[in-house]
Amino acid sequence: MLGCSLHRSGSQHRCAGPNHGGACIVSHAKANALVLQSGGPTAVINQTLAGILTSARRHSKHIKTVFGAFHGLHGLLYENLLDLGSLPEQVLQGLAHTPGAALGSARMKPKSEDLDRLFDVFRE
Repeated sequence: MLGCSLHRSGSQHRCAGPNHGGACIVSHAKANALVLQSGGPTAVINQTLAGILTSARRHSKHIKTVFGAFHGLHGLLYENLLDLGSLPEQVLQGLAHTPGAALGSARMKPKSEDLDRLFDVFRE
């Protein structure tokens, strides 16, 4: 059985089957990314966000847009999403050194009825 090199690299793709001889169909479609934060403002919460956005820019071949859920899970449930991909570089650099939580945060545990709503938002 030949293994697909894409399997070993963790790439998302479809294969013709377990014994496909290494022939795979790779999706070149760009995906959206979503960032939401939970808990509370820490010393590094904005640095983490800046790091995610910087990394997404480096991988712009695969990432179409980065959305941020304002106030965490609550923002996601109510589609309060911000397009973070268009932030100017200067703002992004300043974000890493800004106190507080730029996206806001929420300490919310999803209820079972929230799960269907979350999947609806993901599909949109």
